[in-house]
Amino acid sequence: MSYETIKVELRGSFAHIKLNRPKQRNAVNETLANEFRAALESVSADEAIRAVVISGEGNAFCAGADVSQFGNELTPAEVETYLLEKYKPIISAITSMPKPVIAAVHGPAAGAGMSIALACDFRVMSDEAAIYPAFIKIGLVPDAGATWFLARQIGYSRALEFLIDGRAMPAERCLALGMANRVVRPDQLAAEAEKWARELAERPTYAIALTKQALAFACDNDLMASFDTEARYQKLAIATEDHQAGIEAFKNRTTPVYKGR
Repeated sequence: MSYETIKVELRGSFAHIKLNRPKQRNAVNETLANEFRAALESVSADEAIRAVVISGEGNAFCAGADVSQFGNELTPAEVETYLLEKYKPIISAITSMPKPVIAAVHGPAAGAGMSIALACDFRVMSDEAAIYPAFIKIGLVPDAGATWFLARQIGYSRALEFLIDGRAMPAERCLALGMANRVVRPDQLAAEAEKWARELAERPTYAIALTKQALAFACDNDLMASFDTEARYQKLAIATEDHQAGIEAFKNRTTPVYKGR
């Protein structure tokens, strides 16, 4: 499929989706929102793609919403509708992706761009990158799922301080707090993210998908309910070809070849 505001590069077992409005610092307009959602849904449904990398072209990961597209200000009701119709499907597509998703953050991830990065399973950041809440500086509240992600990734008190302070958090601090998984030099970022994606794609990705679902469930439920969910998912995992491949490889002391099913 041909896109105007994103690029989708297939690299064997994984896909690399790049936001491609570099002159606008990859700010999200309606076209990008629609194309990004379509690309995410496409790679999610493609069984040959077993991991995903998301990054931005130019000098920013994503500057958030492109407010220039709106012209006259939207009414409050229209803003709510826009968030629900354009941003919610993007965040849902990332978080429900039945395969691991890595954000490669090489520059600022601001506003909704921050939310997109936080929605990914993992974040590899350049040591020159930063995550920037932005909203409070113009009298707005965080959106696109930012509060949910931050409360769970760094805890309520730190999340609140970060969001109402409104200053950018550099990569090394993100790593220390748990918002980033790895920090590398700018020239290493793409290679590091793609290497990790390739490694993840070689693992039992159906079991990874179930693990993602189990963790998401555990964030909002008690221990016994989470225990029951784990048991239900284990019933599914133990019946897979990947489980059998892992058992055989263990017995024979060989390297398993997983197929994601």
